Amino acid sequence: MPSKYPKIVSEAKKIASRNKEKKRNVDMNQAFNALQSSFTSIPFITRKKKVPKVTILRLSIKYIQHIQKVLNGELHVSEGLRCQPSPHYPPRPIKLEDFEIVAAEELNEKHSYTNRLHEDEEYNTLINSTSTSASPPSSCNDENYPSSHKWASPTTFN
Repeated sequence: MPSKYPKIVSEAKKIASRNKEKKRNVDMNQAFNALQSSFTSIPFITRKKKVPKVTILRLSIKYIQHIQKVLNGELHVSEGLRCQPSPHYPPRPIKLEDFEIVAAEELNEKHSYTNRLHEDEEYNTLINSTSTSASPPSSCNDENYPSSHKWASPTTFN
């Protein structure tokens, strides 16, 4: 025999579920804010500027890796992190302060899906214009295409 109150129970469950999801979102946003505020030593990351969550996660991962390198003493760099060791810039142990350079590189790097979209569109246009040929057209040179784009043979797809 069906219950007299199924609609009321299901509405109560929906409301409870919505409230639970709202609380989860609030908790998640608070955690990301706390994580972002831990990067306050980096001048251009402030509470005023909203940093995307994926960037916060990337920075956190890179920071953990950076700390591991500092603790292990395994990475030696020249002044500027990008320089090759030379008599003018002898190698030195990496420091925690060097993370600012790593963070700047991460924040300045374009993780742009728009750029990727244009690369893929160019690639697909080229593929479609070559009909069923498995080799690149003669006008194509590899430097114009990302290394991830490989020409597939007729039987394999990469």
